[in-house]
This record gives sequence, structure tokens and C-alpha cells, in this order.
Amino acid sequence: ALVQATDGAVVGNCLMATVRREGVKSPTHQAEPQMERPPPKTIVPKQQALSVMAIDSLEVARQLTLEDHNLFRQISFQDLLNKKWVEEESSHPCGVGRCIQRFNQVSAFYVKTIIMEGNLKKRIQVLDHFIVILSRLRTLQNFQGLMQGLGALQSAPIFRLKRTWDGLSKSRRKQFLSLTETMSYSGNCKGYRNLLRTLSLPLVPFLGIFLSDLTFIEDGNDDLLPGGTVNFAKRRMQAKVFRDIENFQSTRYNLLEVRAIIKLVTCPDPIDEDFMYKRSLKLEPRSGAT
Repeated sequence: ALVQATDGAVVGNCLMATVRREGVKSPTHQAEPQMERPPPKTIVPKQQALSVMAIDSLEVARQLTLEDHNLFRQISFQDLLNKKWVEEESSHPCGVGRCIQRFNQVSAFYVKTIIMEGNLKKRIQVLDHFIVILSRLRTLQNFQGLMQGLGALQSAPIFRLKRTWDGLSKSRRKQFLSLTETMSYSGNCKGYRNLLRTLSLPLVPFLGIFLSDLTFIEDGNDDLLPGGTVNFAKRRMQAKVFRDIENFQSTRYNLLEVRAIIKLVTCPDPIDEDFMYKRSLKLEPRSGAT
């Protein structure tokens, strides 16, 4: 049986055995915590036609966090095996695939909302509001949501808008810089990894770090050792990642859902990156351009 461990089902069984031996449950089995306190009241404008600029930044961050954590909790043990998320069909995504889709949709919302605002003063206000939302996400310990926003604001069409960024207050620019430092990739994300160890639940980790770690483990270690025995050292490394994921899935946020806001901050269709960059150039032409 050990020699046949390269078969997907058998590998999964071997890994599950390692997970159990390490005291780790599959991420699909979680105990639901009891909510001792009532959730905070939602902060929703009375107007029927919702606009992200009219919604309190805290409530936007709460709704982003609820959706991100709900999707993160749907990731199963099987979703994480053999880099399944890389080759799956986009029309039938697994738990990881749904998180990636959500990441791209929210990032697209940030980019599109800023780029489609032609008035400089209003565009500065939108950017300012978004940075406040990202700060709220950091307070709520939603690092997946924080990276969605940082990725959007640091994308080429947005980051090059010098007049827009210059219109922010010094304190707001400093706040944004602090957020980027929190999620810095420096030293294999050492700062973020250390921070995560100090925080209590609930929180939404940045999924990309886990996927990078699993890819490194998968590509850098053979399933079998010389002689045909299972490489249990590899399985233990994978089991540690699964244990961390299962831990972060275990505790829900005590918040009320407002589906209309979740829908509002989602761009379901992929954005045309070429169009967005040309639009950015139109808003703020390059220095010296006519």
C-alpha cells in the first residue's frame, strides 16, 4: 500500500492519518461556538439606493469580514490536496477557488470605483474612504480583506494617480503605509506571520500565504522516499498548515449580515485591465503628455 501512495486517494488517506496522529481535525469538522453577547447593531443608511460612500466604513468592513470568513470556513481538507485549486474549472470552484474568486471581485470593485470617478475631489474622497475601510478591516483582523484592498490600491491604474494620492491628508497616507507594512512580503512575510501568533480569534488570515506554503511543500518534497515508503515528514508539514487553517475556521464573528452591502462591494465581472489603465491615463496623463 505504501508503494502505491502516489495514487491520489491513497495519498489523501495517508495524509489524513498523519493529521489525526498530530491531533488535527479535518477543516470540515468544526465546533460551533456559543455567542454570549448580542451582535452590534448594523449601521445602514435609511436611503434605499445604497452607495459605498454613504455607508459607514465600519459597517462595510464588517460585511466584507463576514463574507470572507464564511467562505474561508468552507475550505475543506480535500480542497488543499495536490494544489487542487490550480487546475480546477472556474465554473465549479472548490472552497479555495471561491475564496480566490471573491478576492478578485472585491479588488475589482475598489479599482473600478476609483477609476470611474472622473472628478478629482470626489476621487480623493473615495480613496480616503477606502483606506479607512482597510484600517477597519485590520482592526477586525480580516487580513484576507485587507489584502484585497491593498492589492487594488497598489495596482498600476490606481497607484500612478499622483494627484489623487497627493490630495490625501498626511495622516491618511501614513495610515496606508502602516497597513502595507503589516502585510509586507519581506522575509517571507515574517512580520505578518509573527503578528498572527499574537492575535486571538476570530480572524480571517490571508489565504495566499497558506497556498504558497502548501505549494512549496508539495513541489519541494517527494511523496515517496527512496525505497518506496511514504514521506511522512512531508505529511507532517502539510498537517501543520491544515491545523492552522482549522484553528482559524473554528470561531465565527458575532456580526449581523447585510446582504445588500455585500452585494454592493462585489464586482462580479472581471475588469478589463487595459481599459482601466487607459482610463487612469486619461484621468491623470503622464507628466509632459499632451
